[in-house]
Amino acid sequence: MSDPLRTDSFTSKADFETALGTLLDAAEKNDIDPKGSWVFSTDSKIGHNYEVIVYELE
Repeated sequence: MSDPLRTDSFTSKADFETALGTLLDAAEKNDIDPKGSWVFSTDSKIGHNYEVIVYELE
């Protein structure tokens, strides 16, 4: 990824929503279909596991 998101500056839910919107917009602009189920494990010591489901609303 050539232009990583600056996650160190997140201080609110609004920051998270803005970054999520930026990520989804970039996926669409680069012909990447973001829809579906995405599983992610964090690198932190706590080791959270998440499933994110992207569903397009009509």
